[in-house]
Formats: sequence, structure tokens, C-alpha cells
Amino acid sequence: MAVSSSKEVNQTSHIQMAQSVFSLPSEILVSAIASQFPCRHEIIRTLITLLSVQANKNIVLYGLNATGKSVITKRVLERLSISQGSTETNLFQYDIIKTAECITTRHLMEKTVNTVADTLGYRANNRCESTSQLVNELEKMLHWSRSQNPEAAASRHVLVFDGIDQQSVHTPMLPALAKLGELVCICTSH
Repeated sequence: MAVSSSKEVNQTSHIQMAQSVFSLPSEILVSAIASQFPCRHEIIRTLITLLSVQANKNIVLYGLNATGKSVITKRVLERLSISQGSTETNLFQYDIIKTAECITTRHLMEKTVNTVADTLGYRANNRCESTSQLVNELEKMLHWSRSQNPEAAASRHVLVFDGIDQQSVHTPMLPALAKLGELVCICTSH
């Protein structure tokens, strides 16, 4: 019969908790994506790691124009959705919103709601007039999606705002979206 002190039990529980919150990405996955993008191995590993950590809410990718931020992000999300999903349920969903196509903040919010609704198969209200309405609509859609598929209760949805730095009107929607636990926002610059 082994006897352990409370200190040993406490250390073991901290290690188990750390392992459940943080896990390194599969090298097979990193290598498969990195083979398509020379000299981007560490960036790909970092992005996959950040997406694997449940605590992350917002990720900002920035850098010079035409360095592959958007295409690498898309490829990483494609591979993660394939590797974490199955044929019946997809536990990792994402949407990419090209902000350059949006004229106003309202247009950007409506495009966000409608894009997420299409991905989830939800019939959404086409209008979105405020940040609070955006958050409420997304929360309703994500809750509806979980109720339709109880196995996906731990699922995450990633929103990529591509080129958000080019948006002409400052929008307070990103901090508001960070409050939704099931949502991860990735912002890329041009």
C-alpha cells in the first residue's frame, strides 16, 4: 500500500491539470502543413499550439504583406478541423471573414452572423445593428448548435477576421466576442 503526502497528490493534480489544458501539437500535423510552407515551421507550430489551448480567446497575426499569414491560418484550421472531427461530428469549426469586403462595421457584423449561421446550419436574422446584438446572435447560434449535437458540447468555433487592420471604422466587437467561451477570434493583418 503506497502512501503519498498531500504535497505529492497536489503536485500530481497540478501536472494532470496542466496536461489537460495544454498539449503540444502533433509533429505529424505540424510537418504535414510545414511541408507546404518553407521556413514557416515554428510559426505553424505556434499557431497550432495556441489553437489547442482552451484558454485562448484572441490571437492576432501580424506582419508584412504577402508573407502567408492568411493562407497558413486557413490551412492550419482546415487540418485541425479534419484531425479533430469525425465523419459524424465536427468538433472544430471555423469561418473566415474577409473584412476588406465589408464597407461598414454593421456590414462586417452582419456578414459575421450570416457566415457563422451558414456554417452551423442555423437560420439567422440577417440584420445586426450593434455589438451586443452580434454577441447575442452568436451565443444563440452556438448554443443551438450544441443542443442539436450534444456530443459537440466541448466544440470550439474559430472566427478569422482577415485584414481587420484595414477596416476603416474602429470596431469594439473583438473585445466583446472574446467574452464568448466557445469562440476563438483570429485577426490577421495585411
